[in-house]
Amino acid sequence: METQPVEPTAPVVVEKPQKKSKIWIIIGFVVLLGVIVLLFINNSTQSKKHQEEIVALQVQYQNDLNRLGRANVTIDSLFKVAYHLEKYRGLVEAGYTRDSSRIAIPHYVGDVVMLKVDSSRVVITDIVVGGSQFEYYVRYRVQHKDRAIEEVAPEMIF
Repeated sequence: METQPVEPTAPVVVEKPQKKSKIWIIIGFVVLLGVIVLLFINNSTQSKKHQEEIVALQVQYQNDLNRLGRANVTIDSLFKVAYHLEKYRGLVEAGYTRDSSRIAIPHYVGDVVMLKVDSSRVVITDIVVGGSQFEYYVRYRVQHKDRAIEEVAPEMIF
């Protein structure tokens, strides 16, 4: 048997890790750990701020509900008063109409004026305002010397 010559195999070289690559791994790990800690701290502070805002909004909401309740009580009491006075609405509107019409007329109650019909002197005893929702009229109630009462239009007096 012939022996074959054995060729020497290349020696296995074991590479030692370099110190620089270990340092970079450690630096990366520390930086990653620092970023995680910063994110955790930021998240917790944001959560606290969020909780404080929620509490503030709840307090404001309760205050608004209390004010709304007081406003509703006031509205209800005013509605009762207004409902009770509703039957006087026509009288009040007539008073407004009468008062606003007196602004435009030149004579007042108690004035002594002359009638255009017969040039007699009369005393205005009242101002009568009437009409409907969309129109109204104004008349003077006058008293003659013989105590006769008559209603005349403002155009009939000078």
